[in-house]
Amino acid sequence: MPSARLLLISLLALTGCDGGPTDVDGGTEGGPDASVTRDGAPADPDAGEPPDGGPPPLDAGTDGGTPGVDCAPQQAYAEGDCGRSFGFVWDGHACVERVGCGCAGRDCLTLAPDMASCEAAHAGCAPASPDCVPSPDAGGGGPGCAAEVRYVTPDGSASADGRTASSAWSLEHALATAGPGTVVFIRGGDYGDLRLRQSIDGRADAPIRFIGTDPSWALPAPGARASVSGTEPVDPGVMPLLRGVLTGNRGSGTALQVDGDHVHVENVQVSRYSIGFDFRGSHQVMRNLVSDHHGDFSGRPYEGWGMFVRGDHARVERCFIRDGAAEGISIRGSDGVYRDIEVVGIDGDNPMDYYFLLNGHRNRAERIVVYRSPGLSHLGHGICIKPVGATSTQNVVDGFRVVNTNVELQFAGCSENVIRNGVITRTTEPEWSTALTIANGAHHNLFQNMIVSGSYAGVVFNDWDDGAADESGGDAVDAGHDNDLVNLVVRDASYGIFMRDQGSAGVARRNRFIHASFLDVGELFRVRRGNEGTELHHCVIDGAGGFAREELGFRVASDTAFVGCNVSASGFDGFTGYAESGTTRSTPAFVAPGDPRPADDALDGAEDASALHPEAARDLYGRERTAPITRGAVEYVPE
Repeated sequence: MPSARLLLISLLALTGCDGGPTDVDGGTEGGPDASVTRDGAPADPDAGEPPDGGPPPLDAGTDGGTPGVDCAPQQAYAEGDCGRSFGFVWDGHACVERVGCGCAGRDCLTLAPDMASCEAAHAGCAPASPDCVPSPDAGGGGPGCAAEVRYVTPDGSASADGRTASSAWSLEHALATAGPGTVVFIRGGDYGDLRLRQSIDGRADAPIRFIGTDPSWALPAPGARASVSGTEPVDPGVMPLLRGVLTGNRGSGTALQVDGDHVHVENVQVSRYSIGFDFRGSHQVMRNLVSDHHGDFSGRPYEGWGMFVRGDHARVERCFIRDGAAEGISIRGSDGVYRDIEVVGIDGDNPMDYYFLLNGHRNRAERIVVYRSPGLSHLGHGICIKPVGATSTQNVVDGFRVVNTNVELQFAGCSENVIRNGVITRTTEPEWSTALTIANGAHHNLFQNMIVSGSYAGVVFNDWDDGAADESGGDAVDAGHDNDLVNLVVRDASYGIFMRDQGSAGVARRNRFIHASFLDVGELFRVRRGNEGTELHHCVIDGAGGFAREELGFRVASDTAFVGCNVSASGFDGFTGYAESGTTRSTPAFVAPGDPRPADDALDGAEDASALHPEAARDLYGRERTAPITRGAVEYVPE
């Protein structure tokens, strides 16, 4: 049997973003690799070449620019409504200001102070130009195009040869006919209520590519993201649109199912079906897709899916999914890359359940934005890993902004995953779901470099009888165990840590908080279920109203450990009766209200915690901790 204090393999990769429902932005590639281990975990699957012919490195072929100029997206996410500018971030395509109370991400402290400085620093950056551009009047394509180029228009025909705009194929015929090495350009326009399926395989050296254009055959700007955001309507004048017909306010059928291996789909919109996109092959590439308003909006729950990705080695980039109802994007394959994806829930008739549902193994997701409109009847699951009857391991989510809902890991098969470099926040009054949630048996996962702000609770340990599975399907009677939380900031929350009761008797066990900062929380704990062996190492509790609200006969367990923590300006001054050592009571200053950065050395004097977890050797911003080590999530660095 594995020991209680195992070490986890931390898969350290890449990026970040910010903005509300209309902004997906950048993050920094690379960064220090993890050195981890929780007893027998496998070697870092992100190291070296992608496994089994997987996707290329995340930025391969996507960023151009002047040699010597760093064109990789920067990583910085602002949160809160303080209105304080942290500077301007390069998101890979443009400079965007970061404004808020706090900031998470490795580049928060080194952003350009103004737009002019940011643009000057990245003046030599430009995304790589398309390798193939349409030439519909002359036939064929521009330089770099494969020999086989075909054209599709809304009024195209299966009897045409598809070689020019005037002899264009129909979309149905193109999907049924195009073979390896063929590039198919799809002219912008309304293609109506079609239900399409593609099943021909491409090859690694000759993929089949379906690429949308606008009605003038122009491609989107290099590196551009999806054509709509927020509440904007889909527009067939921007790129091709498959538009279903709601019957009784209910969509039906699947707009586009792609079964073939080595198939690329780019610049396509679908709206008002039961399922928008269903990708089932391996080594598929999906870029700049829009999937909008699917399912039953007449009152039936849990119907509607924006995008399924079922195959391995997928690459999904710059996609926008809105009102998928049951699930926005559902990922079931392994060894995939997912980045610059925005999932938005705004419809109150069938509010979205799962926004970004990630399963499988060794997937990498970066720069993910989830936005839920406040007040929807379903609180939603924002970024969620939840394997039913299976396992989901060694996935990395690196760079995210989740608004008005949660980041949630569930089930006993959910282990050895890494969630890092992001913010969870809200736009109005706190709701139950705005939190980091660990539930139903999730274990041995790493949560790193995160800010949870304005929430009801920062971290929730929970257990309920989930309707998707019983114990054999992974729904353990367990509120999460042996998870590590490193450099976590919980700010302006009712409770820092909530052992929540939701009808099942699972116990939260042996979860560790290392260099966490709890700032201006109502109480450090709320306890409504059993808990054992929780540990807080070198944490900061500042401005807490009280220690614990204990209910239903449950208490903060007596074996809870507080090691080298600092308590200040709070309704309690220590941890008498618990496994306490090295408590200090210094009163620190911070750079600004809501900002976790210390403004003086009052929190210095912590011990080296890297033996607990290697990632504790760096702070929230990725800076090496050196003596004198600062308690809490952020090192004090004198000006």
